[in-house]
Amino acid sequence: MKALFISIIIYSYLFSVQERTGNFASPGLIVKTIYKGSYNSVYYDSTKCSSCWSLYYLVDFKLINTTDSTIRFWSFIRGPEQNIVLDTKEMTIVPNFCISDKQSFIELEPKQELSIPLMLEARIPINKEVKIGYIYLDYKSIPYEEYIPKLKENNENHKNVIWSGPINFGRSSKHTMEIKGKSLENLSHF
Repeated sequence: MKALFISIIIYSYLFSVQERTGNFASPGLIVKTIYKGSYNSVYYDSTKCSSCWSLYYLVDFKLINTTDSTIRFWSFIRGPEQNIVLDTKEMTIVPNFCISDKQSFIELEPKQELSIPLMLEARIPINKEVKIGYIYLDYKSIPYEEYIPKLKENNENHKNVIWSGPINFGRSSKHTMEIKGKSLENLSHF
């Protein structure tokens, strides 16, 4: 019985590591995603349809340093979502609007997190689980001039990706509003 219990614990740990990091040996970073809400927009486009619509999904994306040391990696300063990939072709990432952007390295101190608000777009309702990942490109091993070609290569092949757990976009989000410092249970008088 004790051996079965230990086997279950080891299997659970290995499965959770696989869930968070996929086939990439993460340097101590994990991805956490929180589905905040979904929105739709109707527009007119005579070349495609008389009344087209898009669905937008808001996700709070967090890259968390779980180690006791600083981790440095490449990213764009104003468009860090360029390092983010989805495991589906049915959605796209809506980029942040920026006239000019440049690559730089990001330093995450121990237990610090990088938070990126993501807007995802879909032309059809997404009724399946989707994983979101961050392409990790080490600051020390990739020279400045190789960052963009490496990012493109890893984006196409989904290499060096730290994956989130799955998000079910088919359900409505339970995180559509938040009162800091209070529990929503106190709002039961509505």
